[in-house]
Amino acid sequence: MKIRVLTSLLTIVAFLAVGCHTEPTPDTPDKPTPTDGVVFTANYFDCEYYGDYYTPGVGNYYIHLSDNGFTESGFARPNSTYYRIDLYSDLYDDAEGGALHLPVGTYTLDTGDTLAHGTFSVAWSKYLQSDAEGEFVEELSFEAGELIVTTSGVQLKVTIAGKEHIVTYEGEMVVADKRIDEGDDDNRPEGVLSTLTEDKTTLLDDHEMVYVNYGDYYATGLNNWTFALWPLDRIGDHIQFDIMSESGESIFGSYTIGDEATPFSFLRGTIEGDDEMGYMAGSWYYTDDGYSMAPFVDGVLTISDTGDGEAKIEFDVKDDAGNRVTGSWQGIMQEMK
Repeated sequence: MKIRVLTSLLTIVAFLAVGCHTEPTPDTPDKPTPTDGVVFTANYFDCEYYGDYYTPGVGNYYIHLSDNGFTESGFARPNSTYYRIDLYSDLYDDAEGGALHLPVGTYTLDTGDTLAHGTFSVAWSKYLQSDAEGEFVEELSFEAGELIVTTSGVQLKVTIAGKEHIVTYEGEMVVADKRIDEGDDDNRPEGVLSTLTEDKTTLLDDHEMVYVNYGDYYATGLNNWTFALWPLDRIGDHIQFDIMSESGESIFGSYTIGDEATPFSFLRGTIEGDDEMGYMAGSWYYTDDGYSMAPFVDGVLTISDTGDGEAKIEFDVKDDAGNRVTGSWQGIMQEMK
């Protein structure tokens, strides 16, 4: 079932990474997995505050407890363990502009993912293990648990695969402010999703292209394809297109805005889901830091066969704020099955 355009592709990539993992030999034993049950002392506390972007009136704190922290670019370090907690609590309301802090209290795992105050979500809270390249090759969900926050540290007790994990951290707890600047939304016309304020020429020189064919997903007699252009380091401009083609063998052609029943069309970028858990569907521009995003609502996309085993992608489109978004890329297309 195609639920999320981007997430579907990311899930496939993660699956392939796990599937290619080499089994340990007797001389190189694998690291213990969380199914063994662990008592873990975290050396690093990383926390980002997103305000009430996800739940009106409730503050969102995105926490990682780990042994080795992250690189300066924000990526996982090799052979490291991370416990991620997607927490919902008090809004920051210091009129004097004091430092952000994680609100003291006891929080419980929310198996319903309601994003309610006093909880942390199942969907975005995880146990993560990186490999020698710093790529996540283990990603396991919490089944039950609670987080206790004091002024001097935190203690996480969670169940993973039937085993209890006790994770503790003591020390400084710096919270980074990741809220969108106040006024950004105020200056945006009602109903506009784009955060762009001017035309954008995307930088796609160091990107890869991955695509999936969903077949006649919408039962319109047309083939539905989704492809994404990702930076190799996952930092910077990202592009995704959701397109409709007459062919199930090739995506080459010229596309304009349309719907599921229109051949050679790309689908408008929208936010789907409910008020508590929305996601990007259709065709979009966005950046890894979450600050820039723009749904495509008009324009032209061209995918050409260069004749040397590579493809060329060119687009000149508009977002829902009237900004022009352009870009081009050439390389080998990678099919995800």
